[in-house]
Amino acid sequence: MKNIFTLALCMMTVILVHAQNPLTVKTASYNFTISAPASTMAAEQFGQLDLTAGSVYHIEVSKGMANAVAAKKAELAKNAQYNFKAYITDTPEGFLYSTTLGTVHFFYAKKVGDKILVFEDFKTAHYTQAQEQAMFDSAKSAK
Repeated sequence: MKNIFTLALCMMTVILVHAQNPLTVKTASYNFTISAPASTMAAEQFGQLDLTAGSVYHIEVSKGMANAVAAKKAELAKNAQYNFKAYITDTPEGFLYSTTLGTVHFFYAKKVGDKILVFEDFKTAHYTQAQEQAMFDSAKSAK
């Protein structure tokens, strides 16, 4: 019975993360639309925007530079604190990567309007690969 409950809870989490709706974000610094879970809240503080939906979805959005993806890859390669292991998905705009600690993270940069926006997961939380993929897909949908 315990295994059935655990499986049901995991399936609900996947459904909550993958059920995406358009979310329009308009703050003093940001103006874009992104596909996100229906319960997503947006809050800006000190120039960074946090998009959160419960404990399964947390994207940090900031303003970036034209070479943001290359710079992040270089940072991952030279800084041991990231425990970088391998790229799971690698595109010109961003990537999902695994760590030697068994965690998965994502980084995505996209020009939206006249600004380059950088999307990353909240690093101190541990998300499944499916949850990270859903957040990565959300970032790709920004316009």
